[in-house]
Amino acid sequence: MWLVTEDGFFSVVSGAAFPEGFEWEPDGLVLGVDQYVLVRTRDSDSIERIEIVLRLSGHDWPDEEWSGKAYALAGTDYEHRMLMPRYLFNLYLQIATAAIDYDNFKNKTGTVWTQRVGFDVALRRGSALLETWFAFREKWPTDESIDDKKVYADG
Repeated sequence: MWLVTEDGFFSVVSGAAFPEGFEWEPDGLVLGVDQYVLVRTRDSDSIERIEIVLRLSGHDWPDEEWSGKAYALAGTDYEHRMLMPRYLFNLYLQIATAAIDYDNFKNKTGTVWTQRVGFDVALRRGSALLETWFAFREKWPTDESIDDKKVYADG
């Protein structure tokens, strides 16, 4: 799943995607790898924000289930990675959803990101958002653009 919030850009996959014998070993997998998601980001700010948001929420969790530690793997498509329990990622999503107070996501993130990471980084992130939006607008099929409406038929 790709996700962009005010906190950053995330690629989230099953914790089972964590390869055994990889060069880094996560702390505390007491729940079993299927109870975790692997959160990946291209920058340290995005991945650090998840832990900050959760800690500021006042919710507690057992340290042995999640340390909040992220690992950097230079030269990979998502340099920063962190295993976290699914229930905590769900909590993060609830908090991010509850914080929506805007009518234009691109404008809101531009303001938030400029304050947090500076104008140049915010501008590059905003450009990525806009290019992604244009790509979806041009490439993602709409109901009107689909020739064969039977694609949606049940039988």
